[in-house]
Amino acid sequence: MLAVRVGGRLTGLSLVAELGGWVLSQPPLHVSVPVNAARLRSATNRFVHPGATSIRGVKLHWEPCDLAGRGTATAVDLLDALMRVVLDEDLETAVAALDWAMYTNRIDLIDFERMLQQLPESRRWIRGWVDARCESLPESLARTRLRLAGHRVDSQVRLRGFEAIDLVVDDVVGLEVDGAEHHRDRFEADRNKDLAITIAGLHALRPHARAVFSSWDFVEQ
Repeated sequence: MLAVRVGGRLTGLSLVAELGGWVLSQPPLHVSVPVNAARLRSATNRFVHPGATSIRGVKLHWEPCDLAGRGTATAVDLLDALMRVVLDEDLETAVAALDWAMYTNRIDLIDFERMLQQLPESRRWIRGWVDARCESLPESLARTRLRLAGHRVDSQVRLRGFEAIDLVVDDVVGLEVDGAEHHRDRFEADRNKDLAITIAGLHALRPHARAVFSSWDFVEQ
């Protein structure tokens, strides 16, 4: 593993991506190293020993030695990695990582609260943005972006006779945002659900995940 070659362990968004977490784009290599680490190496050439405190293409995180007692030989504990994500990344990236960890039961509510207590008080407000019911990256991104834009967003709203609506926006729009990989064999069921959303008095919208990822202004309009 490249992080070990550097002389540390995988952390932050790199670890989330390695575990299959919800990450929009491939992050740079985040490596946790003890504060007393020495003889760091290149991530791509094990024979190169830069002897410097930074390495090209790698984000080094100098962390307390007690962190080494958690996690594995190649990666820090997931809670430590998620703390690093909250500290280093933008809001929608951090929320998506935490949504994924909660939804997939990588961490539970107790873990989440324990992590929050270890964060600086100025970062604990992220509690109000995370939703363990969120089922996908595009849903997470859409929810965060809509809330940042000032919209009221309710998640996983019950719909009689159907699965819950992903997001209800301002009590007007019923937004379904799962990608094709989740709906490839559900065309008819999805159309019926759109009809049910309309009958319930909401405007049904079903943008593709790629639109959420790369054409958000269009989706928001």
